[in-house]
Formats: sequence, structure tokens, C-alpha cells
Amino acid sequence: MFDIMEEMQSKFSNSIREDLIGIFRSSKVDISPEVADSIASVLDDLFSFPLNPRDPKSSAGVTVKKAPKDLGDADEYNSDEYNGRITHNVIPGKKMITKPTDTLVVYCLGSDKLEALLAEALLNVGTFHFKNVIFVTSKWDAAVVTGKKTQKLQHLKRLTQAGSKFCFVLVSTSGVSRIPVI
Repeated sequence: MFDIMEEMQSKFSNSIREDLIGIFRSSKVDISPEVADSIASVLDDLFSFPLNPRDPKSSAGVTVKKAPKDLGDADEYNSDEYNGRITHNVIPGKKMITKPTDTLVVYCLGSDKLEALLAEALLNVGTFHFKNVIFVTSKWDAAVVTGKKTQKLQHLKRLTQAGSKFCFVLVSTSGVSRIPVI
């Protein structure tokens, strides 16, 4: 059983390292290798493949942690373990974005609220006109942009027409894949 967990973790890490760049290219977002490395580091940390797959706190032996509320709070003087010197903005964060960069990365993992984080992302993109927006989630549901919530999809389209490029990334125990939203 331990071999299976080690293999899953290896496949997960390899997918993140190898597939993220391809996903960004296919979405036409222009990000630096440092941003991709930062995203990979966060995902490696927040997805845990325990040595004891019978841990009652995890599903199938895998735990997806919620992104820390202060993940995006690093600045040029107070760097965090993921971002080093800030090359991009991150949600979630306790602090408001005050020094916008050209890239915004939004993490919606674990028990995070998908609709709330999407709304926060759209508000920030509308305010700061981020060139690249990467929305990383383990829980995509098309219902947040369809049915009675098509206004969010329309907002995404308007922001795209205004010059922002969006990339939605689904992360699971088998790795990462692109979500075609717009």
C-alpha cells in the first residue's frame, strides 16, 4: 500500500512540474518560470500523501489542505516560503493587494469556497487589470458561471476583452489539467 501512495505522489509531483507550463501556454498566459515554480511548491505542500493511507482524516489516503489565509501576504520586504520576492499577487491573503503585478494566482483548495474566491478574483482583476490570471482549484463546478450565475461568465468575457488572460487549472491526486471556462 505504501508503494501505491509513493507512486501517486510521484505522478502528482511530475504532473505539476511538467504539465503546468503546457497548460499556461495553451491558455496563452505569459508567466515566468518563477510563478510556475511557486504554484508547484504550494500544491506540493497542500496535497499530502501520508505514509499511513488509513489515516481517518484523509480520503483514499490523500489530504487536500485549504490554502493558508495569509498565502498572498508576502511583500518585497517580508517574503513567504512560496513566493520569495514577489513576482505575482496571490489570493487568499489577509492583506489587500496594494502593489499589483501583472499576474494574479488564486488558490481554491480543500474547504475553500469556490464561488466566493471567484468573485474576489473578478473584483481584483477588474480593479487592477491583471494581465495573467491563474485560478487553481481542486473543486471546479461549472454552476458558478452557468444558469442563474451567467453574469460571472459575462464578466470573465469582458475582462478578457479588456486584455486579461485567464487560465483555470484543476488539480487532483493525479495531477493538473486545464479547465476550459472561456
